[in-house]
Amino acid sequence: MKKIIVLLTIIIVAAIIFKSKHIAVDEAVVEGVKESPAESTPVISEQEEPQESNIEEKQEIAEKDPSEILTVKVDGLADGKLIDPKYAYCVGKEDGTGENLRPAIFWNGMPNGTKSFAVIVVDTDVPTDFVDANKKGKIIPASQPRQDFIHFALINIPTDIKLIEEGAGKGIDKTQPSIGNAGINDYAYFMPNANKPEHVGWDGPCPPWNDEKVHNYHFKVYALKVKKLDLQEDYSAKEAYQSIKENAIEAAEIVGVYTRNK
Repeated sequence: MKKIIVLLTIIIVAAIIFKSKHIAVDEAVVEGVKESPAESTPVISEQEEPQESNIEEKQEIAEKDPSEILTVKVDGLADGKLIDPKYAYCVGKEDGTGENLRPAIFWNGMPNGTKSFAVIVVDTDVPTDFVDANKKGKIIPASQPRQDFIHFALINIPTDIKLIEEGAGKGIDKTQPSIGNAGINDYAYFMPNANKPEHVGWDGPCPPWNDEKVHNYHFKVYALKVKKLDLQEDYSAKEAYQSIKENAIEAAEIVGVYTRNK
């Protein structure tokens, strides 16, 4: 009889201990659920949120009519490649020895709102200091600060025109484009005693022959929001460039390189 009572006592105590442990475990699980974020609902940081502006830009590009995308080509020139010396104002170490042909420039596309086109050709690598230019025994280092030099400016080109034909010559008798209004390029303001009318329109590359840096020439076509730029007839290329940038809808360019330093 005593053995039976002892056995029952052991069974009852074991049951009580098991029940208390089970309750403690359940409470811990419930508490953990309260304190921990739900795994099925991850927190998205601000950096991971979609950028609406980028999405809109991509959609705009994707939806753009191909006929509105402005592109430009220059006859005989591949982007980033050498400009044919026949288009240069200077060849070798002698100044003024190039044929100075104006290359044919043509473009495609007309962005929405275009009222006219304009063309600029600018050398972005002209030295700011010409003290040692074209002097034997001297070198213009590639590290010297550089400035823009505009070789050609043509404005007020009608929207039905997409081509500037090749031109020829130097000085007052050079062939001028049959459309638009050509400006006075930077040779007129750079060369001593220059005659401005002789530098209307195109005058090609003529970097110093002792310049270490290969020059980059940007052939740019701009779609403008105005039919005509408000400039005087004898406008400078620099004036045109500023006005063009203020009225531009879109631009396209091709870059050629040129050097006289062998």
